[in-house]
Amino acid sequence: MIGANVRHLLDNNHLVIGIGELAEMTGVTTRQLRYWESKEFIESIQNEHHAARSFNLVNILKVELIKGYLDEGFTLKKAVEKAQNQMILIANAKKIFNDSFKSVNIFEESHTVISLGNFETQAETIYLIRENKTGKSYYHIQANDERFNLTKALANK
Repeated sequence: MIGANVRHLLDNNHLVIGIGELAEMTGVTTRQLRYWESKEFIESIQNEHHAARSFNLVNILKVELIKGYLDEGFTLKKAVEKAQNQMILIANAKKIFNDSFKSVNIFEESHTVISLGNFETQAETIYLIRENKTGKSYYHIQANDERFNLTKALANK
């Protein structure tokens, strides 16, 4: 389980890196990053302790998305638009996942199983199952009063 401090860092975007690290990580020059910031495509965090630009996890992801779309041949304007739309989708998916996530477990060292619940009916739990070797994914829906059984869940795939 993720510790409360780590979850707080991720949920509140307190995980930050400097502009040089961001440039090195993404392959986007510091000059480009400053330009993108001046156009308000990305936003740095500046505080009284550090004069240097720092970027939170949301902006790190946004830079990666913009760079990816530029590499695909989109103009900067279109890359930013597509990245902003993708960020909205990611934020909404994160909210749904946070609201429904129950647990994650590894079974028999071969399968990772995510348990999702807290849905409207509360009568069933959805399990997302991934075969770790092949990367194949499955889902299984089961009544809440039953104990999860990997063999049974995979037999119904």
